[in-house]
This record gives sequence, C-alpha cells and structure tokens, in this order.
Amino acid sequence: MKKIIAFFILIVAMGLSAQAQETDSTFIDTLNLLKEVCHYDAKGNKTQEVFYSVESDPNLWVEYSKDENTYDSNKNKILTINYTRNHKKNTWNYSNKYENIYSSNGKKTQEIQYSWDSNSWIKSSKYLYTSKGKTTQETRFSWKNNLWVKSYKNENTYDANGNLTLNLAYEWKNSYWEKISKHEQNYKNNNITQETRYELIDNSWKGIFKEVKNYDNNGNTTLYITYRWVNSSWIENTKEENAFNINKNIILESRYEWNSSSWIGLSKYKKDYDNNGNEILNITYTWDNNSWKKHSKYEYTFDSNGFKILKTIYSWENNKWINYEKNEMEYDRNGNTTLGIRSEWEKQSWKKDSKYEAIYDSNRNKTMRANYRWNNTKELWVGSSKYEDEYDSYGNRTLDITYNWDNANNTWVKSSKYEATYNSYGDQTLEADYSWDSKNNKWVEK
Repeated sequence: MKKIIAFFILIVAMGLSAQAQETDSTFIDTLNLLKEVCHYDAKGNKTQEVFYSVESDPNLWVEYSKDENTYDSNKNKILTINYTRNHKKNTWNYSNKYENIYSSNGKKTQEIQYSWDSNSWIKSSKYLYTSKGKTTQETRFSWKNNLWVKSYKNENTYDANGNLTLNLAYEWKNSYWEKISKHEQNYKNNNITQETRYELIDNSWKGIFKEVKNYDNNGNTTLYITYRWVNSSWIENTKEENAFNINKNIILESRYEWNSSSWIGLSKYKKDYDNNGNEILNITYTWDNNSWKKHSKYEYTFDSNGFKILKTIYSWENNKWINYEKNEMEYDRNGNTTLGIRSEWEKQSWKKDSKYEAIYDSNRNKTMRANYRWNNTKELWVGSSKYEDEYDSYGNRTLDITYNWDNANNTWVKSSKYEATYNSYGDQTLEADYSWDSKNNKWVEK
C-alpha cells in the first residue's frame, strides 16, 4: 500500500486596530492543492472565506468559491452568503444564503436556507431548533406554493454527559408526524458500547444496524461485534478481538464470522514493534478444526531513517518455522525505493529470484524503472522490462522510452519511444510514437 503524507501550511498575518486585534489567515493543503484565505473583524469573527484551487499552473491559485458571514452583537452568525466564481466574466455569482436566529442564551432556534435563481433569492428550507444545552428537536420545513410546509423532524435525548442516547426521526404525512427511524446509543466512559438503528416498516421496527464495542483503559477497541436482523431479532454477524501495547499499537487482532451456532475464525495476526513504533513481526494464523494454527511469519528490519530494508517470510511446517522468501530494499534520501531484490529459500540456502531498480528526479518523479529475473544457469540478472521517463515542470510525462533485453550481449536495447508536449494549461499539444531502427541506429516515427 502506498503511504501518502499530506503537508499543511498555516500563514497568519497580524494587524492592530483601535478596538481589537484583527487576524487574517491562509490555510494551504499542498497534497490536494487547495487554499483557504480567511478574514476576520475586530472582534475575531470570521467574516469572509475565499477558496482557491490549482487548475493548470501549479504556481497560480484560482478562486472558485467564497463565503461571507455577518454576526450580531453576541458574535452569533446570523447570515452566510455563498458565492461561486465566474472566471469568464470575472465576477462572483450568488449561490446559497443562510439566515439564522438565536435565543437569548446563544442557541440557534431557526435557520432559513435560500438558493439563487437568476436575479432573486428563492426560499428552499427552514429549520426550527429546540435546545436544552444541546439540540433536542430539529424540525425541517420546505417552501411550497409560498408556504412553509412541514417535512421532517428529529427528536434527540442525551445522557448526563451530553452523549446522544436516542434519536427519533419523523416525516410529515397526512397532517401528522409519522415515525420513520430510530437510533439508540449506549456509553461507558463516554465511549459508545452499543449502537442500533431501526426503520419503521408496516408499524413495526425493523433492525438496520447494530454493533457492540468494548474498550481497554486507553480507549482502544478490544471487541467489536456486528449483528444482522433476522426474523425480527438480532443475530451475530462478525466479531473482532484486539489487544494493544502501552503505545496503542495493535499486537493481536482476530476476525470471526457467525455460522448460526458458533464463531468461525477468518484471520488472526500477532504483531510486535521496535522502540520507534515500526512493525518488526507479524505472525498469521489460519482456522483449522475450531482452533487457530500458525501459518506464516513476517520479520522486518528498518534502518536508522525508518526505512524498511529487509522483509523475511517464513512458513510453518512440521511444528517449526521454515525460510520461505526474502526481500531486500534500498532507498534514496527522499524515501523512494531504488532497489528491491527478492530471494527464495531453496535447498537450505537463499536463491535470487527477481530484482527491481528505479531512479527518481528532484521532484520525486520516477525517471527509470527496470525489472530483472535471476538466471541460475548464467549466474546473472536477465532483464524483463525497462522504461526511462522525463517530465516537464508541471509533472506531465513528456518522454517514455522502453527497452528490451538482448540475451546475446546481456544488455538493454532500445525498443520504442513516446514523446508529448503540454501548454501552460496542462493541455497536450503534441504527441508522437517512434520505434528503434537497430540497423540504422535511429528512431523512426510510426
């Protein structure tokens, strides 16, 4: 599995006013290439949010939406207007509007939603809220024929810690509120221990979802059971059992399914970690005759940079671990895998099997990748495939050369070439395919 790390940048600009300190902030998501710029008034209320994205030029941020907020003297948000950017006309267009009303203690009691229709705001929905510390009732209305018409309602119940224990949903039908669904939750130490959902069908509750959980003292889930609704009752479906070390790393995980009378094992893993939290051991088990049997073992070695440099796999045979497979890896300074060698255990020794090589440019684009198989007869690596690539400053691949292996000379020979060019908007403007003319030692366009 490829591991992706997102980097976020928060830039804050400070300015002083006579009343208070104003703050503007910029939030940048470099992974998804998104930016949010926020503006605040002297009381610290967020009055405007402008959202940007990158379309073609990675160095150019383009506005695509905006929110403007208005507050009352108690800092309650009473108005929000959404806009979308029209780049052709270079204007902001209305999208949606939200008007809010609050009680004297600052709880929202009403919200009216509007959508923009050519040249005027059109009402769409209204919400009424009843609160006792938290929202105990939410009623939704729809705007039809210039009237507010009841639509849906939610009633909420909470425990002494403010956790939601019951939600009842209603739909307005034939001039009365008709129950449509129910959601129940139980807690221990503010962790959900049981959660169930039902739908009302033909005046009776039908179970949709149920799960039960247990936790250790650190809040890790040690037991997780799901259920199915069968013949008007809950029947066990799946079960997970987990154990954790003091660092909250999972050291034991088991999965089961219910077969009408007992639990049948699906998978089991036992793990261990080094002082840096790297997984160095993983033992897998299979289910056989109503008990777990050892199946395979994975051992991992890491270098001082935290890169996995060795993976050794064992199989369980005749009550002992037998070497099975070994993978050795090397990396560049950016953590990209540059070398991978796979070996198999054969006749009491490790035998080379396959090799992978790669090179990356400064932008972490893969510029070369090659695969080899070990030839036991010749005692050397025999190439399977090789590709060399180039990229422009926007990350578009502009060159791809493929190679074949020359068995007679034990070397790579050119085979085909693909070239492409792109404009500043990321649109492809040219592409060409070539084949290698080995007799005349040149590329020939197809």
